Amino acid sequence: MENPLKKEPFLIFCLLFYSGMAILGLALAKGFATLEPFRAPRFHQEALFGWGAAVLLGITAGTLSGLSLRTRAGRRMVAELARLLPDLNAADHFVVALASGIGEELLFRGALLPLLGLPLSSCLFGAMHWPFRPSLRLWTGYALVMGFAMGGLALATGCVWFPVITHAVANFIGFRLIARLRLRKGRKTQEATLPTPRS
Repeated sequence: MENPLKKEPFLIFCLLFYSGMAILGLALAKGFATLEPFRAPRFHQEALFGWGAAVLLGITAGTLSGLSLRTRAGRRMVAELARLLPDLNAADHFVVALASGIGEELLFRGALLPLLGLPLSSCLFGAMHWPFRPSLRLWTGYALVMGFAMGGLALATGCVWFPVITHAVANFIGFRLIARLRLRKGRKTQEATLPTPRS
């Protein structure tokens, strides 16, 4: 069955949605942020921990997404996402991953973490990823764990941009995983429709 979502409207929706989240985060954080979360990350020795931890955490999270394919729930979740999302290329994946990282992190780690604390802001982050289909329930648990991890990173570094990096890297790897699964399924379908050679 062809995917009902088209590429261009999906990308426009993502950019508008995540821009709205970023604006809301900036508006809520005004006067509340005790972490100075919106300061630019520095490139000196103290910041090496933040940069290293952000990239490593993002790669670990993305790798765990891949490992979830070894479970029935993980395979169902990735297959369902592959069916629901439009067919995007690597550049599109990068744009959506970066937009979601910026939008969600400015809201949840930039504004809600200082305002509500780590447990409540992480639970709200998990709740925002509550699935509309039973096959996506694993996604909520993954988002909850990542909410605590990225919140901890924001608290440890005092900067929201490190969780932005983690979030974008993890989402990009997840998108590429879905694209690879879609490509593999497409090849299997193509092979199945090829005529069998006569002996």
